Amino acid sequence: MMISMSTDFKESKRLFIDIDGVLFGEYDGYYQLRPGVASFFVWAAGCGFQTEFLTCWSWPRVQTMLESLYIDRRSLKLGYRTWYNQKTDGIDPKENFWLIDDHLLPGEVSQLCAWGLEDRYLQVNRNGRDELVRIRSELEKRLDCQ
Repeated sequence: MMISMSTDFKESKRLFIDIDGVLFGEYDGYYQLRPGVASFFVWAAGCGFQTEFLTCWSWPRVQTMLESLYIDRRSLKLGYRTWYNQKTDGIDPKENFWLIDDHLLPGEVSQLCAWGLEDRYLQVNRNGRDELVRIRSELEKRLDCQ
């Protein structure tokens, strides 16, 4: 039996996501939660992503945030990735991943470039309300996932 590469590829995708500057942003004069956070995670799970938070927030804080937003982390395959000095410390370059962040450190960008995976970094503008919509659209174009 032949296994489809697209099936294997879809099942192994990871989406690493920061919180500050990505889920929260500056718009309408305030730093606040962006609209569509829950629907973004539902979309990501439907496209086969395992989403992992790559953030300075602790896992208990992330869980509290998700619970307060009524987001079920288990059904949406939401997890947490530990890292130390640089976010790229928590990433295995052999994984099929995408990294969503508002500002990586120069060393983190250099590491992605050394791996030849700089195109896997999707930078979010920390200002503006519709950045999650823009990032979703960008991923849909790159991965043909609606």
